Amino acid sequence: MDQTLIDTRSAYDAGALGYDGPADPAEDGEGLIVEYHPAKDENDIPSMSLIGPNGEVALYGLAEMRAVAKALAEAVAMASTGKQRAA
Repeated sequence: MDQTLIDTRSAYDAGALGYDGPADPAEDGEGLIVEYHPAKDENDIPSMSLIGPNGEVALYGLAEMRAVAKALAEAVAMASTGKQRAA
């Protein structure tokens, strides 16, 4: 069963992310929806969808999900310190 992890169409998630109210990426030009799609059977792979106002990004399999999670953690660390990655 698919699981919605973040959905700014809900007032709770919208508020947690700093929006003034619910935001639907498809209709409002802002907002974020993150969904997890588990493997349906042994021949399938898990995936995730990140949906924003500019469209959808799909991540297929654990390798892609881990790579993006690592990149997001690095971006959060850089944003928190105001530093950039060494070239």
